[in-house]
Amino acid sequence: KLMMTHRPTVVNRLLEMGRHIIFSDADVVWLKNPLAHIQQVFMNNDPIVHILGQFDKKRICPGFTVYRACPEVIKFIDMWQDDLSKGDPSKNQVPFNNVLDVAMSSGIPVPDHNGNTTVKKITAAFLP
Repeated sequence: KLMMTHRPTVVNRLLEMGRHIIFSDADVVWLKNPLAHIQQVFMNNDPIVHILGQFDKKRICPGFTVYRACPEVIKFIDMWQDDLSKGDPSKNQVPFNNVLDVAMSSGIPVPDHNGNTTVKKITAAFLP
């Protein structure tokens, strides 16, 4: 449980350093190498995919997720961390998808380097 509580913090530290993140829980089994698909999706900038994840009942399972290093995703992770801290940290999939639904539909406030805030939407895709 403690590790799940700190996952967003660790992910955000790496995103803030400009690193894209591939996060995989220890119990995830890869049936084939996903790196070619990840590279194809992340190299395509039309549309930009911010979060790429494992399909689980029409939701993204944060147990295997790829995050693009950008302000929108950093803000998304901050919001996930806030929502996660309100409940059981071992139940991280529901807060993750609740925040993702908001980020994809109405957008999230993202501050720029000048202190201005604009609302931006997140784009997510499923791994095959």
